[in-house]
Amino acid sequence: MAVAEALRSHSFETPIGPVQYDDKGDMTSFEFVVYEWHSDGSKTPQN
Repeated sequence: MAVAEALRSHSFETPIGPVQYDDKGDMTSFEFVVYEWHSDGSKTPQN
């Protein structure tokens, strides 16, 4: 239960952007983007 509560009460920064879940455990927003990653750590959207 502690993991589920933590997921529902926080947003998390990920390589694809912030992720947050609602009380049902569903993502509150989701944008699918394909990136090209560069050796300097930057990224360029490809779609």
